[in-house]
Amino acid sequence: MERKLDRIKNMAYKHSKDQISAIETFIDFLNNDSQALIITGSAGTGKTSLIKDYAKASKQSNWNYIPLGVWGRSSSAVTQITGIPAITVAKYIKINKEILDNKIDENSFTEWYKKQYSKRFLADLVEKYFSHEKNEVKGDVIVVDESSCLDDDALIQFTNFCIDNAVNDFKLVFIGDDCQLPPIGQEESNGLNKPWIESNLGLTVSGVVELTESHRTSEGPLSELWEELRPLAKSGASGEQARKIILNNINNKEIVGFGLKHVIKECAEAYKKASDEVVLITPRN
Repeated sequence: MERKLDRIKNMAYKHSKDQISAIETFIDFLNNDSQALIITGSAGTGKTSLIKDYAKASKQSNWNYIPLGVWGRSSSAVTQITGIPAITVAKYIKINKEILDNKIDENSFTEWYKKQYSKRFLADLVEKYFSHEKNEVKGDVIVVDESSCLDDDALIQFTNFCIDNAVNDFKLVFIGDDCQLPPIGQEESNGLNKPWIESNLGLTVSGVVELTESHRTSEGPLSELWEELRPLAKSGASGEQARKIILNNINNKEIVGFGLKHVIKECAEAYKKASDEVVLITPRN
């Protein structure tokens, strides 16, 4: 425990109690026999910030470390927040297919990643998150941000490549918000679903850590509304309950309407003025 706390003290920013717990759980995860770890939490609880902490802990334990995002936007956000080169899950799958088909010279994804991003970023930045050659590499730690947005087929394909192409061992960390909209074409998301991951991906999940302490200071009607709606989303409550809560909040200055026609009208007018200030609440993609 003392060694874990020393590692956390050496990290750059002030951590919440649940972030410290998430880091300690991750360090345990690196040293046990399980293959997956799930980190959940709403926006602003510091999930993405943990990616850099996990990178440092992985390096100290001689694991290679590669962060992924579901979309270009999410992978860019990971790179911006952590300084670590990140790519999309789709690109990870594409590169691994090309390696299998001998369409590129590299023999492994890790080799491709190091070569590719040493050109675009400082070489020592990329090497910083890979074990030195003189040390025995334990395997690859691959972190997926916004995992709840991956559909089942992508999850299966991605995991198969992780299993087949990892150096020695592998560890997968699925990070996301379990109250986000499910992937297009699915009624629910399984990217953060422990029973589904164990049953369908064949992975042993070390645990599920939920971050609850918000690092954002913004308050107001929208924030208060979300705090009321989130428990309903997690419990699978009826849409009628959510409808009542939303209707009770319509008369404030931030929530201006409910229902398809009214929303379309309000959105058309709002987008003309300031598109970045519009928030839509919908049942599915």
